[in-house]
Amino acid sequence: MYYRMAVNMEPCDFDNVSEVASYCLREKLFDEARELYNSLLRLPLDSCKRADTFQALGDVYRDQNRTARAITYYESAKDIYKPLAKYCRQVYLPDLARTLYNLSILYFTKKDFINGLSCFQETLDYYIELKEREPATYTDRLAHTYYRMGMLFFEMKQFRNARIYFND
Repeated sequence: MYYRMAVNMEPCDFDNVSEVASYCLREKLFDEARELYNSLLRLPLDSCKRADTFQALGDVYRDQNRTARAITYYESAKDIYKPLAKYCRQVYLPDLARTLYNLSILYFTKKDFINGLSCFQETLDYYIELKEREPATYTDRLAHTYYRMGMLFFEMKQFRNARIYFND
């Protein structure tokens, strides 16, 4: 109820609406979160904020186990983050890596191993690069990616490849 008042006071304030939508997502108020994030897409947003909003909508649908819709939004975010990461790697590479990781998990869940493997490999490359700059932040993420890649190869019955990633 109070979150509605906050949005009504500043309906065009990206940070305010995004924060309220994030709160709704954390509280599993999926319809409200989706409505708020969609309202942001109707605003004139820069590329980064648009990608962040697509990423957040992907999170909403992922948390509802609506895999196909989540993939659509994550793919949209990825399409924006990729050129941004080429332009300013330090700022946007973490967002791109996170989006690709989310896509990897969803493709794995759907047993779309080709797309899953492609996204996992890209994620792995980016997390290796990011770990060099910030080991405290990215060591765990890199380990999770290695594990998930191992699981993907295991599901594909490529046990030798799975063992390589489980051992890394």
